[in-house]
Amino acid sequence: MTMDKNSITDDHILSDGPLEHDPSIMTLQAEDGRNVDFEFLDLIQYGGESYVVLLPVDEGEGEESGKVVILRIDVSGDSEEESYVRVDSDHTLHAVFGIFREKFRGKFHFTGED
Repeated sequence: MTMDKNSITDDHILSDGPLEHDPSIMTLQAEDGRNVDFEFLDLIQYGGESYVVLLPVDEGEGEESGKVVILRIDVSGDSEEESYVRVDSDHTLHAVFGIFREKFRGKFHFTGED
């Protein structure tokens, strides 16, 4: 997982109040070996693939708050174990974020909105 590449850089979200559900916290191991906690925000289907939209619980030093991370879900063969894979396509990142943005327009304030 690479947080820099998969963070949406132009758009940030701010909660307009408490979510209607209890947030699910998941811990993923970054490429540098550190464990990072994320709040699970949504599961998006796009182009025949599944993507998770995550919000870091504690932003690292120098990171802006409110940046989401989008990762593709990869299910490995027989074990059906999920792994989360970096999305290399900027087009896919922005398309998935666009779907997320439309779904949650009433729950979050997105910077850059009119």
